[in-house]
Order: sequence, then C-alpha cells, then structure tokens
Amino acid sequence: MREASPCRAGGVFQIIEITQETNRLRQGPQVRPTHRFSRMEQLQRFKRFFTRLPCFHPPNTLPLPSAGANPIHPAFAERLHYVEPPPRLPQPGIELAVLDAPVLARGVLSAFLLHLAEAGAFDPVWSDQIHTDWTRELHRLRPDIPVERLRHRRVEMERAFPVATVIPSRDAQEEVLVHCTTPPERKNAHVLATALSARAAVIVTDDSFRLTEVMAKLWHDTAVLSPDAWCLELLDRQTAAVFAGARAHRASLGGATPPDAWLALLRESYVGLPGTAERLARQPELL
Repeated sequence: MREASPCRAGGVFQIIEITQETNRLRQGPQVRPTHRFSRMEQLQRFKRFFTRLPCFHPPNTLPLPSAGANPIHPAFAERLHYVEPPPRLPQPGIELAVLDAPVLARGVLSAFLLHLAEAGAFDPVWSDQIHTDWTRELHRLRPDIPVERLRHRRVEMERAFPVATVIPSRDAQEEVLVHCTTPPERKNAHVLATALSARAAVIVTDDSFRLTEVMAKLWHDTAVLSPDAWCLELLDRQTAAVFAGARAHRASLGGATPPDAWLALLRESYVGLPGTAERLARQPELL
C-alpha cells in the first residue's frame, strides 16, 4: 500500500479547511439554536423573575437597600412603601327585599321604605313588571295624578337605586309557573320569579299576594312579610340605619313636622305601620 506524502496530506487538509471556511462565509453568521423550555422550566423562570418585584413580597419583607446603594427615586418610593390597611369592622349583612307593586303604589309607605333603603337598612329589588303594576294601580287610585309624574317617579327611583331592577330568569319563571294553578297565582308569579332571580330574602307585599302555597312547594327560603313586619325586623337588625332613614323621611315632609304628628301619620291605615310607629316612639330623641 502506497503511503501519502506529508506534503500531499497537508495540502489536502489545507484544501478541506479552506473549503469549510468558504462555506461558513457563504452561509452567514451561525445562529445559536433556540432552546425549547418545558412547561415546568417556564414556570420556574417566571417564578424567579416575578418574586423579584416588590408587589410579590409579603408585607414588611421588602429588601432594604444597602448603605452604598443609590437612593430610590421619590416617585417610586411611595409605590414601594407598604401601607397597612385600616381594620375593617364586621358589619351585619344587608338583605335584599322585593318591594311589590301594592307597596310601591302607596306614596307615604313607599317613601318611608325607600328612605330606609337609602340609609342602608336593606337593598330594594323590583322588576319592569312590578313598575308597570304599581303605576297602573296608583293611576287607578289617583286618576288626578298625571302620567308624566308617575313616569318621573319611576325614573327617580331607578336613579336612586340603579341596581334594583332585576330581570327574572326564564328558569325561575318556568319553575314558578309550573306550580301555579289559579289565575291569582299566575298573576303574582313574576314577583316570586324576581325574588328567586335576585336571591332576595324577603318579599314585602300585602294580603293580595297569593303564592304562599306555591312557595311551600319550591323549598325556597324567601319570606313574605307585610311592610310593618319587615320594618320591625329591620329595627332589630339595622337599628341605626332605620332611625337615620326615619329622620330623613320626616325631614322630607317638612322640618316643622313634629314627631307626634309624623308618628300619627305612620299609624294611618293607608300607611299601615302601627307597630313600627310604636317602636320608634320609644326613642323620641333619635327622631
């Protein structure tokens, strides 16, 4: 076997190196292949990065700058400073109550209840159908009141309580209507459907409500109370808010109205709050 001379072998190797260098120049700069991180590696990288941010540190554990470090800019010092939030006092829950059309159609009574709601005693709930019913009922009782005034009252109610209007869900309506067997029950079905859709705890209405048996079949915890019974419950749960709303209602009738005359107004049959008036009369200094 013939051996290649060193010069010839060196020349061949040199030619190969020149050829490889020429190919590299033609291909351009070599790009490092991108490493594909797994899902676990990505999560670890994000965790290491975000834990360096001040907002991810627990309170009072921010790393303090060293003595020789540059001071923090005042614009960022306020952001990095942790402020302990004030303690939140426990407050009793405010319940939702559906105000039925017979209640809203009585001017003094509805004004008293809405003043209690505005003071924070409860959150009122109604629907478009309830608005239509009380408008029709009030127009029947007081035909001398212009329709524009009734519309203005509805606009003011919705402005004062923008989230009170609830659209009954279709499932709630079907659930109630399937148990209704008489025309009066079907007439009041939308009231119970509104209460179920809003998850209201109480329906404030009068004796015209005919869904007590239907509610017993549905196994729901919604109670049906008269306005006087509802106000008495609020006096036990939201005493301060009830007295604040009572003072606001009395002031709306005129600052010169004496407390005795105002309590006598609440005892009237067309208002229907004799028990509430008696409880309020026990603390005249709060009126």
